[in-house]
Amino acid sequence: MADTGKLKRENTALLRQAMQNGSAGKNDFARLTHLSFPTVSRIVDEMVECGEAQEIVLAGRAVLH
Repeated sequence: MADTGKLKRENTALLRQAMQNGSAGKNDFARLTHLSFPTVSRIVDEMVECGEAQEIVLAGRAVLH
């Protein structure tokens, strides 16, 4: 059985790396990282909650920064 904690850390690191290249939406990050949208959404929500990322709305679209 997979170590879910390790997998979450790896997915979070992958998402952090993608976010270093600039702002984008959750769908964009899901495509860039090849992670599922629910996985990206869950990680991003945690990052926003702890102040590591910001979710802003530009032209009616939520963008992560």
